[in-house]
Amino acid sequence: MKVRAWRIGQVLAALQLLSAIALHGVYTSQWGRLTTDQVMPLLDRAVSVAAFLFILLPIAAVIGLFRYRRWGFYPLILFPLLAIVFGTIPIRFASVLFSCVIQFMSKV
Repeated sequence: MKVRAWRIGQVLAALQLLSAIALHGVYTSQWGRLTTDQVMPLLDRAVSVAAFLFILLPIAAVIGLFRYRRWGFYPLILFPLLAIVFGTIPIRFASVLFSCVIQFMSKV
């Protein structure tokens, strides 16, 4: 793979990680649900798992791409789909960099 593709992937992974950290309400809101002793429905468990993947996918992408591993592109591709599920944009700071970016379902 060309060096340019790795660099672009590394920049995107870093931006996705910064975006995920800035949206801490997505993954921290599920801590209280998992620590209770009550029985949770399957849909609530799925939302909790998706919320933890919201922070784990960018971390895995950063680790994989900065070690030049091909598997680092998989979490990089999956994070935008998960971000859309939670109603946010994958790279939150894109509107600052490019003023003409189309933002679907953004909470800016």
